[in-house]
Amino acid sequence: MTAKEAAEAFGKDTTRAVRKVKSLAPPEGEASEWDARYIGLEPEDMPKCESLEQVSLRTMCVWEELVVPALRANLRILVVAHGDSVRILQSAMDGADLDQ
Repeated sequence: MTAKEAAEAFGKDTTRAVRKVKSLAPPEGEASEWDARYIGLEPEDMPKCESLEQVSLRTMCVWEELVVPALRANLRILVVAHGDSVRILQSAMDGADLDQ
């Protein structure tokens, strides 16, 4: 969902707050709204929403457990990401706070 779509669905104030407050999660989504790739999964196995803080924990776990060891082993890797996960990785590499 784009920021524009989120603002239309949840309101500008809610969307702005979710993007600025790391611990604030967006309103929960329904299984019927999932990307088609996730339709076969059980609803109870999928998060209905994630805060930026939760995305950060998940992203950094993958970075530290998979990406860093591969880089240290001089392996070539490709990280495919978008939006907040890119901001999180860039922030980690720059040593900057996400709010900057």
